[in-house]
Amino acid sequence: MLNYVEEYELVKSNNHKEFKFARDFFKAKGICFQNFYKFYRRFITSGRDPQKLLPTRRGPKPKYQEMPLADDSIAKLVLDYRKLGIDRYSISEAIKKKNNKKFSCSASTVYRILRRYGESKLVKTMKEEKRKIIRNHAGSLAHIDCHYLPKSIIKSDPTKKYFIFGVIDDYSRIVWTEVIESTKAIDATFAMMDAITIMNKRYGIQFEEAMTDNGGEFCGKEKTLREHPFERLLMYFSIKHIRTQAYRPQTNGKIERFWRSFDDEVMEGAVFETLDDLKDAVLGYNFYFNEHRPHQGINGKKPIDMLDININNT
Repeated sequence: MLNYVEEYELVKSNNHKEFKFARDFFKAKGICFQNFYKFYRRFITSGRDPQKLLPTRRGPKPKYQEMPLADDSIAKLVLDYRKLGIDRYSISEAIKKKNNKKFSCSASTVYRILRRYGESKLVKTMKEEKRKIIRNHAGSLAHIDCHYLPKSIIKSDPTKKYFIFGVIDDYSRIVWTEVIESTKAIDATFAMMDAITIMNKRYGIQFEEAMTDNGGEFCGKEKTLREHPFERLLMYFSIKHIRTQAYRPQTNGKIERFWRSFDDEVMEGAVFETLDDLKDAVLGYNFYFNEHRPHQGINGKKPIDMLDININNT
């Protein structure tokens, strides 16, 4: 259009050598006068800036950057979530959850924000961050698992199989374990109920999410989800259930690492006279691990040091 602006202005000022009227000029050049006038007005109002003649985005102007959320904009919140390697759908759900569903940000809006700031593609550092499960306060995530004990661990009943049910807090590494006689859902449920009660009463931990594998003691089928005792218990305490990917035990790595310490420090070479002796040893290790044993994963601190509480050991 810039090529015709000068000639058009010559026609309008009656100084053009060939055309007297603008309609003849447009017809001869094969120009749509409506389109020309639209761009010409934009060109004049912009102070004759050629960049203003370039096509612009159609539709309503996006307002997501002006939407306040506490002290941050929506765009800032979206970008912060993106740094953790979260996809646009999860970001949308996280924003909705953060605001108790009073304010939502659709996945398409999240994508436009990410695209605007050049973050629409996950880079390597984001993918690495996504692989980590980072929690910044006690109770944000519980890692749960059942551990098999060696045969003949109890002299009085050498043919009986026993298991350890374990729960560890992701942030503080506070742990609670109990001996169970089977990996049936009802046994895991009662052990979980004890762990929830004791960890809350003694350490002030109230779990928000719980991660387990896909074992039958933890998970029910989708159609019978509410009939599964372990699932029902988590629902009762408003704990969100997260299931690990099949054949990926490292996803629940903190409890898996705990079992290694447990075997090395409690089970290796040990034989107990009775079931009560085994339970006493497991109970004692809970308190030792939580309140006396330095933990390498939290920079040599004891798990109890990660909590702002005082324990009465009487």
